[in-house]
Amino acid sequence: MTSAKDLMNVYIDEFCQLQPNLKRSDLFLDSVIIGTNGILDSLEIINFVIGLEEFIKRETGKDVKLFHDEYFTESLSVDVRLEDIYRDIDKLINIQPFPG
Repeated sequence: MTSAKDLMNVYIDEFCQLQPNLKRSDLFLDSVIIGTNGILDSLEIINFVIGLEEFIKRETGKDVKLFHDEYFTESLSVDVRLEDIYRDIDKLINIQPFPG
């Protein structure tokens, strides 16, 4: 069984190779992906999430949608961290939970 951590590590490596201004070392569990202090700009967020959805489909055969209302509020006052996305992946495709 594949873990969310394994899937995300492979995907993040691929994503960072395509983003000239982003280093792999910039993305860690506490990294704010979406929010006021997010490390990704709006286009990178869209590319990250859509690419991740496609990657999960390719690797697991499961169709997931990670964009949902909790990620986007009127004021974007809620920060979404990388670990939140790990947990969403676990819930959505019912794979081995990410420890922690």
